[in-house]
Amino acid sequence: MDLVPPPEQLCYVRCNFCNTVLAVGIPYKRLMDTVTVKCGHCSNLSFLSARAPPQGQCFDHPSSFQVNEEI
Repeated sequence: MDLVPPPEQLCYVRCNFCNTVLAVGIPYKRLMDTVTVKCGHCSNLSFLSARAPPQGQCFDHPSSFQVNEEI
Protein backbone atom coordinates (compact mmCIF):
# COMPACT_ATOMS: atom_id res chain seq x y z
CA MET A 1 0.00 0.00 0.00
CA ASP A 2 1.43 3.39 -1.02
CA LEU A 3 1.04 6.28 1.38
CA VAL A 4 0.34 9.54 -0.43
CA PRO A 5 1.11 12.72 1.54
CA PRO A 6 -1.81 15.13 1.96
CA PRO A 7 -1.85 17.96 -0.61
CA GLU A 8 -2.14 20.64 2.08
CA GLN A 9 -1.08 21.62 5.60
CA LEU A 10 -3.98 21.88 8.04
CA CYS A 11 -3.63 24.68 10.59
CA TYR A 12 -5.96 26.02 13.26
CA VAL A 13 -6.06 29.80 13.57
CA ARG A 14 -7.99 31.96 16.03
CA CYS A 15 -9.93 34.90 14.55
CA ASN A 16 -8.57 38.19 15.93
CA PHE A 17 -12.04 39.73 16.05
CA CYS A 18 -14.50 37.11 17.38
CA ASN A 19 -12.05 34.54 18.80
CA THR A 20 -13.49 31.66 16.69
CA VAL A 21 -11.00 28.88 15.90
CA LEU A 22 -10.73 28.40 12.13
CA ALA A 23 -9.44 25.27 10.37
CA VAL A 24 -7.33 26.44 7.42
CA GLY A 25 -6.00 24.09 4.75
CA ILE A 26 -2.98 25.63 3.01
CA PRO A 27 -1.64 23.89 -0.13
CA TYR A 28 2.02 22.96 0.27
CA LYS A 29 2.92 25.02 -2.81
CA ARG A 30 1.55 28.14 -1.00
CA LEU A 31 3.27 27.64 2.38
CA MET A 32 5.73 30.47 1.74
CA ASP A 33 3.04 32.88 0.46
CA THR A 34 0.77 35.18 2.44
CA VAL A 35 -2.69 33.61 2.58
CA THR A 36 -5.95 35.50 3.21
CA VAL A 37 -8.34 33.83 5.67
CA LYS A 38 -11.97 34.94 6.06
CA CYS A 39 -13.79 34.03 9.27
CA GLY A 40 -17.05 32.20 8.56
CA HIS A 41 -18.62 33.60 11.74
CA CYS A 42 -17.90 37.36 11.57
CA SER A 43 -16.42 37.73 8.03
CA ASN A 44 -13.23 39.31 9.42
CA LEU A 45 -10.19 38.99 7.12
CA SER A 46 -6.83 37.89 8.50
CA PHE A 47 -3.56 37.09 6.77
CA LEU A 48 -1.32 34.08 7.40
CA SER A 49 2.34 34.26 6.50
CA ALA A 50 5.14 31.75 7.07
CA ARG A 51 7.69 34.53 6.56
CA ALA A 52 6.61 36.60 9.58
CA PRO A 53 8.16 36.07 13.04
CA PRO A 54 6.55 33.05 14.73
CA GLN A 55 3.77 33.64 17.23
CA GLY A 56 2.38 30.13 17.62
CA GLN A 57 -0.89 30.61 15.73
CA CYS A 58 -0.64 27.37 13.74
CA PHE A 59 -1.28 24.64 16.31
CA ASP A 60 0.18 21.84 14.14
CA HIS A 61 3.54 23.59 13.84
CA PRO A 62 3.68 26.39 16.43
CA SER A 63 6.58 28.20 14.80
CA SER A 64 5.25 28.07 11.22
CA PHE A 65 2.61 30.78 10.85
CA GLN A 66 1.57 34.11 12.28
CA VAL A 67 -1.71 35.92 11.87
CA ASN A 68 -1.08 39.47 10.69
CA GLU A 69 -3.32 42.51 11.14
CA GLU A 70 -7.01 42.26 10.39
CA ILE A 71 -8.92 44.60 8.10
